[in-house]
Amino acid sequence: MKQSTTYSQRIALRIGELRTRRKWTRKQFREALAAAGCRVSLATVYAWENGNKGISPDKYPALAAAFGVPVRTFLPAE
Repeated sequence: MKQSTTYSQRIALRIGELRTRRKWTRKQFREALAAAGCRVSLATVYAWENGNKGISPDKYPALAAAFGVPVRTFLPAE
């Protein structure tokens, strides 16, 4: 993962990496989130991935479910 200065930026990079690794469009990612119980707009997905909008930790379980990864994927390293 690239070096980032803020936690929000690191999460944004992580989301982008996971999404591109799966070869998902942002729309497909949004649909996966909806299937995991998290309905957000496409504009929100763009804002998250660009680091322009923070993500509530309440959304981490849905992010994890959408990507099929553990929730800790979105938690800060020590």
